[in-house]
Amino acid sequence: MIDIATKRAGVSRAFIYNSQELRELIESHKVQANAKVVAHGLSSKRDQQKIKGLQNKLEAVIAKSKNQALEIVRLQKENDILKQHIEKITADNVIPISRS
Repeated sequence: MIDIATKRAGVSRAFIYNSQELRELIESHKVQANAKVVAHGLSSKRDQQKIKGLQNKLEAVIAKSKNQALEIVRLQKENDILKQHIEKITADNVIPISRS
């Protein structure tokens, strides 16, 4: 199940394992899918549709999580740049001081 999710979402296993929410979601879907296989098999079209629906939901969660991770990286870079500017301004004593 994780291999399917990582392949479709284009993320690594580590990315999924680093998120407790994603791990729990995948494990939940895995348990549900296994229970259905044991109880009813995969022959019914209804079961196949449910599994496909779960896969689609999982893909959406993974995509959202991946986008959020990328946004965090972008914000961290932006924050680092701002810190560097502040340090430079402070080091150069370029802070304007009003003289009366």
